[in-house]
This record gives sequence, structure tokens and C-alpha cells, in this order.
Amino acid sequence: MKLHFKPRPFTQTIRFYSLLFSFLCILATVIMAVFTFTLLAHYGFPAKELLDNKLLLVGIGAIITIIIGTVFGLLTNRYLADPLKRISLASQEVASGDFTVRLPEGNHTTELDDIAVNFNRMTSELASTELMRNDFVNTFSHELKTPITSIRGYARLLLREDLSDEDRKEYASVICRQSEALASITSSILLLSRLENQQMLSGCHQFCLDEQIRKSILLLERAWEEKGLELDLDLDEILFFGQEDLLVHLWNNLLDNAIKYSNPNGTIFVKAKKSAGLVEVTVQDQGCGIDEQSLGKIFGKFYQGPHALGGSGLGLPICMRIANLSGGTITVKSALGDGSAFTVSLPIMEG
Repeated sequence: MKLHFKPRPFTQTIRFYSLLFSFLCILATVIMAVFTFTLLAHYGFPAKELLDNKLLLVGIGAIITIIIGTVFGLLTNRYLADPLKRISLASQEVASGDFTVRLPEGNHTTELDDIAVNFNRMTSELASTELMRNDFVNTFSHELKTPITSIRGYARLLLREDLSDEDRKEYASVICRQSEALASITSSILLLSRLENQQMLSGCHQFCLDEQIRKSILLLERAWEEKGLELDLDLDEILFFGQEDLLVHLWNNLLDNAIKYSNPNGTIFVKAKKSAGLVEVTVQDQGCGIDEQSLGKIFGKFYQGPHALGGSGLGLPICMRIANLSGGTITVKSALGDGSAFTVSLPIMEG
């Protein structure tokens, strides 16, 4: 979340208040001095003698200065020093890791009120980020712990000397599957971490986007043939300028999900259309669909809905990040029991 500071008129800046404070102090001192001399002259003290009596002048000036300084000092302490002190203390709390601290918000009439409002927004965002980080660490630990525990358990079983050849092959097969799952999770995490820290694409060039999608379909041919699926393709010829290696992950993930969640002997529709300045690629299946509650969560890290069929829960977050890095978006339309349609919209850039 980005915070935008709206410039205020000069009459409402702290600099103006400081100048106003100095001016009022001088003005008040002059007024008090004139009033004091007038009052003393009224009660019979000759003005000339008052002016000649330097000690009396110094005393009167000191008294006036102390009174005015005390009054304005209290006002300054209340309206300027106290808020700054609260901001300083709150900043120390945030620096120590406490993101629950909040500052009292005013009515947005001064810049100090703006600072309090934006400070509270900052701490709210930090608290949200910290919560997401903790959730990520906990889920990541759980996702790694499951295959590691399984590998360790079956490896210990393999050490037994009384195992039959059939059991030994079965345990070795389980270890291979869990090792592949662990490698997949690790690779996905590394890829997502790299993408999240990447702000712009490099190594972009022009390539045939429809041909790239066809290659991804052929790469997964064994998977969709095993389920008896048909592929209905409607692909325009599209020359696209972008990072080819990155977009491969996007199509592979969407197609793999479509195959995984399709009902046997169903159809997967793949459409790629080019319009004015935009490419839209849609992958639609006829599978179990996604319930309304899960729709807003499927792009979250490690999220797996009630109908999840394995995986790490990182495929869609990776797709979203790749689409965003390419300057585009990814949307989904789905209903429970009625399949899902993921649409990637990418701007056409000139090479």
C-alpha cells in the first residue's frame, strides 16, 4: 500500500507556526511593555524617570518576558512538543517490533495530524505483513516437514533385513515420490521468491505466443491422455514481445491445473485472442470448480481449497506474479461443479 502526502497550503505548515509564534512573542512583549509603562505613568510614575531607571526597565522586561515565555511555552508544549514526543515514543515501539501501537488522530488540520494518520496506516500495513510472514513460515515448515518425515520413515524401513523385494520396491517408490514433491516445493519457493524480488523483466525478445502454448500442451500430453481429455484450441497467430522462459511457467501451471481438476473424458478449452494492444489467453476446464469462499484465496501462498488434489499451493501465486511482471493481470471465473476459466491479459509491447 502506497501512502500519498497531499501538500498543504503554506499557512498550515509548521514553519509558519514557528514564525507566527516568534511574531506573537515580540508583539506581546511590546504590548505588555507599553501597557506597563502606561499603567505606571497613570499612577504617578514620571515616564522620563522610568526610562532613565535602567534597573527598573530590566526588571519589568524580565517579568514580561517570563510571563509571555511561560504562556507560549505551555502552548507550544501542548500543541507541538507533546505530539512530537508521542510520535518519537511510538516510533521506538515500532523499532522494537511492536506493530500494534497507534497514535491519536486529529481532524487533519495540521501536518502533525497527517503524520499520525499515515503512521497508523504504516503500522497497520507492517502488522499485516508480519502476520503474512509468520503464516508463510509456518505453512512452509509444514509443507517441508511432511515429505521429509515420510522419506525418513520409509528410509528406516528399508534398513530392515527381513523386507521382501516387493516391500523394498514399494518403500523405495514412496521415497522417490516424496523426494520429487520436496524438490517441486523447493523449486517453486525459489522461483516465487525470485519473482517477488524482481521489479522488471530482462532478456525480453519477440516470439510466437500461440506456438509456445502448443508446446506446453504437448509437454503435458501424457497427463491429459491418461484422463481421456480432449483439447479444444482456438489460438490466433500472435507475435509477442516478453520474457519467453517466464511465460512458459504460466501456461504450464494453468494447463496442469486444468488437467488435474478436469473430470475424466472431459474437454479443456484453450483460447488465445489478440485485440487492440492486448492479448487474452483463457484456459477453461469442465471440472469440479471453485466455491465462492475459496475464489478470493486461491492466489495466496500455499492455499489449497477443499477440493485440492495435492501440489504445493504455489502454482497460482507464481502465475499471478508472472502476469503482473509482464504488465498484465489474471482473473478467474468459476462455480462449484461447473469448472473454472482462468484468463490472462497481457499488453502487447513493441520490441
